[in-house]
Amino acid sequence: MSKQSTSNFSQYVPFTFLGSSPEYGMLHLITEIDIDRHIIVVEPTTKDIADDDGSYHLDVLENNDDAERIVNDYLADLSVSTPLSEDKPLWELHLLLEQNCIILRIHHALGDGISLMSLFLAACGKAEDPTAAPTVVRVGRRGLGLRWSGYGWIRALLGFLKMVLFSFVFCMEFVTRGFWHRDRKTVISGELSDGLRLTGLAMVNLRDQPGLQDMSELMTKDSRSRWGNRFGMLLLPVYYQKGGVDPLEYVKRAKKVIDRKKRSLEAHFSYYIGYLIMSWLGSKATCILNYRVICNTSFTISNVVGPKEEIIIGDNPVTSLRVNVSSTPHALIMHMVSYAGRADLQISVAKDIIPDPEFLAKCFEGALLEMKEAAIRSALSNSVIQFAD
Repeated sequence: MSKQSTSNFSQYVPFTFLGSSPEYGMLHLITEIDIDRHIIVVEPTTKDIADDDGSYHLDVLENNDDAERIVNDYLADLSVSTPLSEDKPLWELHLLLEQNCIILRIHHALGDGISLMSLFLAACGKAEDPTAAPTVVRVGRRGLGLRWSGYGWIRALLGFLKMVLFSFVFCMEFVTRGFWHRDRKTVISGELSDGLRLTGLAMVNLRDQPGLQDMSELMTKDSRSRWGNRFGMLLLPVYYQKGGVDPLEYVKRAKKVIDRKKRSLEAHFSYYIGYLIMSWLGSKATCILNYRVICNTSFTISNVVGPKEEIIIGDNPVTSLRVNVSSTPHALIMHMVSYAGRADLQISVAKDIIPDPEFLAKCFEGALLEMKEAAIRSALSNSVIQFAD
């Protein structure tokens, strides 16, 4: 990867801010970026991840099967052992030469997943045409979709009433999660009670234009799709059920809950509550609110749409993209990223609470396969019935 590609990141204003610290005070802009302080080359060696001189090292790669394990171990150590230095803008680029891997380490204060993914794609090109920018997936603009012509106003009125009802119920639940209501503590091994509820947090992009954004729109001052952290949170209830339940019932139940959440203003409510508290009481009060909501729930799940075709960065082909977030109170964090027709699920756990993440990943994989097989059986059954008719 060339420094020219890396410099694309530093040309945007959010990547030239210094963080808040006793020495530097509040966020302030610097005019020059020392790229060498942000690019960290990781040499293969048998030493620990960080030496006394501040350099980074990894175990020697013996075969290709070890590459993923070494990268995962490096990410795990990086997320808990070496915080970002506050005497420079809060981003780094780690080059793992032996593993052919690039790690972009960026503080969430600089932007959300949509902002950062859009920026990343701005530094890339299509694999088939390196001079062309990757295609940004576009979907329709958000809207209520209410039609008032003819008898459609009845359906629109009912839809509005449902939105009000769902918004009131879900927003009140969100408020209680910020104060006293929390999930029951559970054990990792042993018997779980049937019907036990676990609550997750899902992140929702609130920009007018869903999906990835053009950098010109993100950097426009008055744009409603501007750069930054413009996302809300949804509470996702998940209920434990013992064996014998049709796997598709979980899908149907989740679909029903998500449809109701989409009809509500819960995500916007969570965003603007945080915005108002930030404006009136400052960042510390906002952090306390977010911390309490996270502590009163059990896991985080999020997804980011990626490019739909294969891409290159600095003349290097990209074979996979993965995203993760660290330093939150949740012991389980799941992120899914799509890339060239494929979706990868990345799982981050606290190993003192979930000591065997590989087993957990296999459980997820098994559950998804069961749902897929059940959906195929259901489709075949419906086809047979239609043919018989």
